Amino acid sequence: KDERRRDERRRRGAPPPAVAVVQVAIERRAWVIDALGEGRRALGDLLSWMMQSDSVMVLGFSFDGDLAALRPLCGDLEPHSLIDLQVLGRRPGEDTPSLKKVCARTIGRRLDKTQQCSDWGRRPLQREQILYAALDAHVLLDVHDALMRGGS
Repeated sequence: KDERRRDERRRRGAPPPAVAVVQVAIERRAWVIDALGEGRRALGDLLSWMMQSDSVMVLGFSFDGDLAALRPLCGDLEPHSLIDLQVLGRRPGEDTPSLKKVCARTIGRRLDKTQQCSDWGRRPLQREQILYAALDAHVLLDVHDALMRGGS
């Protein structure tokens, strides 16, 4: 699971920006859920269930900021089973690696991040944004699998 915020250029000390999109991926599927439209309460319930479930593994990348941004939707819940792949994919002595860098070295895949700073608050979302968001979430499954197999 991962999410996109309206303003990716958040200032220190500023409240987290509103969540615009929530991404959920399992095995061969990914969902990009509009967090600004109707159904925010149902989305919050889904996220709360995911965070509290012992049977759901929450994968994120540099997830602290995402978790803070998700709090207005699902409260102050801490995920029961969270794996932050930025932490797991960090090499000894390395500064905090980007998802692009971890993808390249663990699964040999070049990740195109050009849509990352697009306007996620504008509706309708563009097809490229939806594809980017789905891939951004789904690639975490592949990275996790590679890291568990001992990939660097």
